[in-house]
Amino acid sequence: MKKSLFLLFILPCSLFSQENNYISNKDYSEFVTYARDSLFRSTMAIEVSEEYATFEESSSGNWEISSLNWEMKLDINHYEAREPLEIWCYEPSERLNRKREFDTRKFVHNGVKVYPDELVWCRDSTINKSWGTFLSKYYFTHSYYKDYPVYGLTKQQIQEYIKWKYPKASKTFIATTNKNITLKLPKEKLQFTVGEYFEFYKYTRDSVVRMLLCQKVDEYKYCLSENEYSEEINPPLVKWKHQLNWNDERVVEVLRESGILTKNDSIDNRRIIYTYWLFDYYRATTIPDASKRSNSIIGASQNICHNKYINLTSSINIKKELKNKVGVRHSNIDTQQLKAYYYWKKISYPIKDVFDGFIPIEKDIKLLQEGNLTDEFYKFKVNIPLIQIE
Repeated sequence: MKKSLFLLFILPCSLFSQENNYISNKDYSEFVTYARDSLFRSTMAIEVSEEYATFEESSSGNWEISSLNWEMKLDINHYEAREPLEIWCYEPSERLNRKREFDTRKFVHNGVKVYPDELVWCRDSTINKSWGTFLSKYYFTHSYYKDYPVYGLTKQQIQEYIKWKYPKASKTFIATTNKNITLKLPKEKLQFTVGEYFEFYKYTRDSVVRMLLCQKVDEYKYCLSENEYSEEINPPLVKWKHQLNWNDERVVEVLRESGILTKNDSIDNRRIIYTYWLFDYYRATTIPDASKRSNSIIGASQNICHNKYINLTSSINIKKELKNKVGVRHSNIDTQQLKAYYYWKKISYPIKDVFDGFIPIEKDIKLLQEGNLTDEFYKFKVNIPLIQIE
């Protein structure tokens, strides 16, 4: 806690500018991108093409990179770049939902790890854990906060940024007095309709059915075993291209054998299980930086039915339920089912409005069910220092 400087200050957008002499998320992100791309270009120069850099012979007789070619276009998603840049990604065991992402712990400039400590919110025991998780995930990465002061840098990181940003000027930094921060979560972000919950049910039901048909009927039709780069996906992902034919004799036979379909051709909802994986930011605060990220990835499986909206069995046809615009009463759905729904709803779609990504933790979900989630929860406040450059 003492090693990090917590940088956050919220003002009207017109006041967020370099004229105020502080480092914004946007400013610092440029530094991180520079450090990252320097590593990537060096790798591409060695592994793919010398056009990415200039090489000179060293005193020892080895050819080494003397400068990078920033005019050379770098497409990190190009098929030629995927294999060379794999060394900068999380290992397969550390990937959340098997998503290929760059390991920000590896972004180093002049021996200094440049990525901000996103867990600083979680290290502060006075901060609500729902907000701590939300801001750890989105504060530095979402455009909503791009003009806000950067948060979670060490003294060494700030000094390295200043040397990069002002190579010909003598600059230093100071911490000003604490500032009161207020973030408002719209209450409607935690509300949803009965129809929206049935969308979650339909997604889960059809995922379970497709995976079963993938195993028993046609792997190619119902599953995706290769990505666009011809890389193997193991285990395979559900494929949504083909519609389910609930009248197909083979489909019906397999679903009956598995117990998903009853003798009356209703869905046995005991079989409808939503499985998901999440990154536990608070668990990550207790694990050393060098340890496996996989230790903080937690899996969960949840039956999403058996509540006041979905019975033990239900019809295949739920068109009427999907159109239900009545707001859900949170007390009518189990806590763990609500937790699974929020995760599905807020993870499955692109998040343009940052608060669409807000997922309350179990404790706050229970308060929501009881009607005891206070206005103070929706209006988050904290006092933290502002760091300025002189």
